[in-house]
Amino acid sequence: MSDFPSRRRFLQRAAASGLLLSAAGGTASALSPPIPHKRRNLLLITVDTLRADHTGCCGYERSTTPRIDQLAREGMLFDQVNVQYGLTWPSLASIMTAMPVQLHGVKNNETLMAAGTPTLGTSLDDAGFHCGAFLGFAEKQRWEGFSTVDGGRHLDDGQLTSRFLEWFDKECVNADAPFFGWIHFYGPHLPWRPDPAYGALFSPEPQLECGSINYQYQISYEQRSLQGGALRDIIDLYDAEIRRTDDCIDQILQHLSTAGMLDHTLVAVSADHGTELYDHHNYGLHWGSPYNGVYRVPLVLWGPGMVPAQRLVSRPVRSIDIAPTLMDLLGQPAPDRFMGTSLTPLLAGDVPPGPPLISEYSEGKILIVRDGDQRFIWNPQRYQNNVIPVQVVEEFKAAGIPGGQFRMPLERYELYDLREDLKEQNNLADARVAEVARYADLAAAWKQSLASIAHGVQNETIDDEAHRESLKALGYL
Repeated sequence: MSDFPSRRRFLQRAAASGLLLSAAGGTASALSPPIPHKRRNLLLITVDTLRADHTGCCGYERSTTPRIDQLAREGMLFDQVNVQYGLTWPSLASIMTAMPVQLHGVKNNETLMAAGTPTLGTSLDDAGFHCGAFLGFAEKQRWEGFSTVDGGRHLDDGQLTSRFLEWFDKECVNADAPFFGWIHFYGPHLPWRPDPAYGALFSPEPQLECGSINYQYQISYEQRSLQGGALRDIIDLYDAEIRRTDDCIDQILQHLSTAGMLDHTLVAVSADHGTELYDHHNYGLHWGSPYNGVYRVPLVLWGPGMVPAQRLVSRPVRSIDIAPTLMDLLGQPAPDRFMGTSLTPLLAGDVPPGPPLISEYSEGKILIVRDGDQRFIWNPQRYQNNVIPVQVVEEFKAAGIPGGQFRMPLERYELYDLREDLKEQNNLADARVAEVARYADLAAAWKQSLASIAHGVQNETIDDEAHRESLKALGYL
């Protein structure tokens, strides 16, 4: 088994560096979940590329997520969840391991977790849960602890739902053991090709050509400014895909209810990351952006007797806190190696201000500090990330397409006040020198603290040509 650093050792070194890492202000649970049933099940739903501000429960005016919104009304909503990384494999690995990317080592969509990595799946498997994962993407990652791992991009969200429900009916309904079902829906990820019925909900004439990855790349390459109807055409497709996924979530919950198992199941809904929608540098994808549209996602918790109803927490929290929170609500001890902390102290009573939170970008070359409404991007080497694959750039050049922009033009330091500048358009770094210095010191200390213990973890790159072709089709390579 790999030599993963213990949480205790990490916290000791972090404290010595003056870092505050607890997202909830403590590690003890403030809510003991009294479920008068012999089993508490877990249903975890993660949605690919779901921006918080495109969900109704987080204030979006369109009806993209009626079922998620209902869960939020009947349960608890965290509307300022910061993902650890804006890319699927690293982000999902952080959710499942409760570790920063620098510690679990999954830095891209090709790197496998080291064998023996402690995760939510291995922990609940050890606790006697029957675990199944149904993943629209990342099904080829090393997810230990799951007796069933199924999925792939060849399955749309409806087909993935059917696979999960078949497993549920066969393996869970009459079983003595509790179940842990994880579904990762991929529908809102590019390319956007919504079914006509869903496209018609948001536009009388959906412009499907706007939903291709190359179309989005060409806009960025040409630095074409999208406004008005052209931008709305793209958003219509994105919203339609979200609504389709929400209906699949509704189908699953209705099925569990009919089976008589929903009321003793803890339900959690979140996302791996959001996406850019041309808020910055005429860029419309997610893997090249460190901004809040990519890094902010929702977290909805629902469970009778486990989660309070009609509770909203707007304090920023971390995606690495999700797994410890779920373990806590299920009455299970979290592994010592989990770096995240349970959010259950926030389920009741006042919510005090939290400490600064740190996310990662570009394999750790850039860090993002979220401190209340302040958001700081730390890029000391002024790294410029490629946002369009070189192969695509060469194709555009060969076709005589004018342009040439294919890097994200980030500054060394960027500071935004989200109260006044939700879309991060006004960089305050030059005007707030003292704050920049404080956040830069915090980011440097955090990175150094993790580097001092991130050793002995042996990752490997997946050897799968079909997977590489899939990544090329999605524009990652």
